[in-house]
Amino acid sequence: MKETESEELSSASPSCCPPGSHSAAPPAEAPGCQELEENRDMEIKQVTLHKRSGQKVGVLTAEVVSSCVSNLGRFGSGLHHLYHHLSLPSQDLSNVSVLSKYVHLEMLELPHNKIKDLSCVSHMPYLVTLDASHNEISSFFGFQPPMNLKEVNFSHNRITKMEDLSAYSSLCNLDLDYNSLSEITGLEQCFKLTRLSVAHNKISRISGLHSLPLTHLCLRGNQLERIEGLENLKCLQFLDLSLNRITSLSGLLNLHLLGSINLEKNMISEIQECKHIHDIFLLRDLNLVGNPVQDQPDYRLAVIFLLQHLTVLDQEKVTVEEKVSSVNQFDPPLDVVAARDHMTHLVYQLMQPQVLYDRCCSSMRPIWLIMLLRTNHAI
Repeated sequence: MKETESEELSSASPSCCPPGSHSAAPPAEAPGCQELEENRDMEIKQVTLHKRSGQKVGVLTAEVVSSCVSNLGRFGSGLHHLYHHLSLPSQDLSNVSVLSKYVHLEMLELPHNKIKDLSCVSHMPYLVTLDASHNEISSFFGFQPPMNLKEVNFSHNRITKMEDLSAYSSLCNLDLDYNSLSEITGLEQCFKLTRLSVAHNKISRISGLHSLPLTHLCLRGNQLERIEGLENLKCLQFLDLSLNRITSLSGLLNLHLLGSINLEKNMISEIQECKHIHDIFLLRDLNLVGNPVQDQPDYRLAVIFLLQHLTVLDQEKVTVEEKVSSVNQFDPPLDVVAARDHMTHLVYQLMQPQVLYDRCCSSMRPIWLIMLLRTNHAI
């Protein structure tokens, strides 16, 4: 009889509200509440044992959900309390269809599992944050769009193609690292997207970004050879293009809000390429570690001279002394030029042989003798 009552309470809470969470029935006053809680804990232990023994492996149950939800908050008129966050990392899950009953979730975290299907998210209209990283998902947003979905993490999955996301108008942060994407598409109508990361994919050409309000863009570890398709990203502040095959910086001319550029381990070989970003006055951090340009003579001082507003170059702080030295070397002021000329002439003069002729010595009288003769003559 007690087990039946426990099952009824568990099934009566599909809105992410485990037994005893409703304010209308305080658990402290319910008869036999302590016994029900003990029975529920016993059932959870049994589920865990079944999982270890090989039964129902990978299938998420309501009992497990009720033990993992958090962040209790009010809902509707304020008379009901519901749990809004669910985190199930590293649970070896492959089937999470039971989550379709938990319609009031706002944050769902399912990283490091074996999930292939996320259609249950279609029943979560209030979902704001979704973390499905490190799974086996191949379908791109294979669910109906929640109206307030803002952050999505699909990194370390098996996605091969991006599709139209115009229905996800609230999307602000999208992480697609470590997939198999060959191009960026479907983001044209995501007018709130500010952070996009597609690192370690197979992208060979930057496209599909148009006039998005991106402030952070990560294209690390792809197959890019040129910087293109960024000219309309007027809000871009942080750009990561490391671990590619880029040879020129010509595609960064009009990005006047850029403050950080990471070009580590590319193929930039000429210092003159820095002239393309000379007019980006907000640029403070530039990383060219692992590029052939570092082998050029006076590389660091030359880059600092071209980009006087830098504060960090190659992950090392730019000092005031380096800035002064770069100016003195490549465009010295007049007083420095005069000082150098004087030093050059002085050194050249000292290097010339000094000759003292004998006839000069024989005709010269000691100055004290001349002064004595003049004094006697006056007397």
